[in-house]
Amino acid sequence: MKQIPDNTLAHYDRMPQVRVKNLSAINCQLFAANVAAYRGRIENDPDVEVNTVSPDAEALRFYLFNHLASLVRERFTTHEVLPGWAQAVMLAYKNILCEQGLRLTSYMALISIRESRHLYQMDDSWWTTQIEKKYGPKFKVFHDNLGKSDDSDAVVKKFLEHAPAMPVGDFFHSVETTFFEGSYGGSFGGVPWGNITKCLTQFLDGKTSQEMMVDTAYTLAHNNGPMFNKGMLYDMYSPAFKTILDVQRSGQIPEYVFENKGVGLISDYQAIYAKARAEMPECFGKYVDWFKVEKDGGLNLKAIKIQQKLQEEKYGKTPVYLDGKQVVYTGEFKIAPGVAVPIYKRLETA
Repeated sequence: MKQIPDNTLAHYDRMPQVRVKNLSAINCQLFAANVAAYRGRIENDPDVEVNTVSPDAEALRFYLFNHLASLVRERFTTHEVLPGWAQAVMLAYKNILCEQGLRLTSYMALISIRESRHLYQMDDSWWTTQIEKKYGPKFKVFHDNLGKSDDSDAVVKKFLEHAPAMPVGDFFHSVETTFFEGSYGGSFGGVPWGNITKCLTQFLDGKTSQEMMVDTAYTLAHNNGPMFNKGMLYDMYSPAFKTILDVQRSGQIPEYVFENKGVGLISDYQAIYAKARAEMPECFGKYVDWFKVEKDGGLNLKAIKIQQKLQEEKYGKTPVYLDGKQVVYTGEFKIAPGVAVPIYKRLETA
């Protein structure tokens, strides 16, 4: 069979990472063995200089090249030969997806299993109804073997070395069910952790692609903040992480990276991005519009307000338009304690 040339979008449309495939029937023991091999390579290989990565930098790389790849897809047809700069964008995006998809799949699997050990003692009827009738008895046997004194590393070790011989989809659906339907105390388990595991099970079930899983994963949080604080495979996220997500929500990651002089990018990726900006100048701004960040649902308002002030000091006030007419902010009208609406005045036009 003739291979589709890698200088066309057709090649990248067939990447496993962007296509949905049902992986749920894979034996959980095989899945665990592959995760163990990956983790061992990352953490023990002397040729790997860094075995953990910054979630901030990883998110920036993914969202930037996801954005660039979407622009390339808009610009060229499926079988059209890509110019060198566009092929470089797509190859970089492919490499980022391969690296981040594997790391995030492994990470979400391991932290979900670790957290599930905090499940309170549930009665036999709960296990029968919620788990065994749907997914069989083997997950309960595995869970019962997690000692109450097991720390997080011991739980991970038991999974990697003694995962049950059952479909991996059933295993992680069982974990997911403990979070959504089981009883946890304090800041452990519960719905936020159910959402983390669900992101993984939807990928394993073939409901989402690995690309979609990665896109969602950076937004996931447990009871105490973003999920990247578990001390393996990832460094601790920085105070800027939530701001990065706010900027992404407004579609301005390219501007954020440009304004911050290539933050989070290795030199090769900086060069690819610079070339893409030169080839598609109409697609990019020179700075982040923090008023758009707020308008599009930014959550970290304190940081956003600081950036808005700095933006106006450096670039002047951003024009505001209502019904296609430029207006200027003149104040606010208080309608209730702590609730106000902005007041705008329409600019006179000649």
